[in-house]
Amino acid sequence: MRLLADLIRGQKVEKVLAELEHNPKHPAVPLRKLVLSAISNWKQKNEGGDESQLFIKTIFVDGARTLKKNASCSPGAWLQSSQAQQSRNSNC
Repeated sequence: MRLLADLIRGQKVEKVLAELEHNPKHPAVPLRKLVLSAISNWKQKNEGGDESQLFIKTIFVDGARTLKKNASCSPGAWLQSSQAQQSRNSNC
């Protein structure tokens, strides 16, 4: 996604849409939707503006959500550790 964002930054919207339409990379589809949404928002705000002069000024990609993975162990190791805890508790 960052590679495509770097590719389209600073270019005219017409050229960006053409590049994203014919780009085989998977993130090209959501980026194209994003650019079309930005154009639509601009049209609503500036009804008499010229769309052909638009260009991508700023685009950035933040880090996505990450899954927290649990460090699991084998059931036997868990059983041994719980038995060790029980024996420590009974000795006290």
